[in-house]
Amino acid sequence: MSLVKLGLELGMEMPQISNNENLKGIDFAKIMDLVDKGLVGKLIEVESADGDIIEIEVE
Repeated sequence: MSLVKLGLELGMEMPQISNNENLKGIDFAKIMDLVDKGLVGKLIEVESADGDIIEIEVE
């Protein structure tokens, strides 16, 4: 999980991610908090205007 947290922190500094309208409403800190608390399953699903689907799931 440390590597995932680092990747998120670095990714949020990248314009491709931080300026992505599809990701604006996602609270990544809350997602990491849920994962740290042991939540399992699909945490989020977002569909872009182009029909792309982004899912965040923990197994």
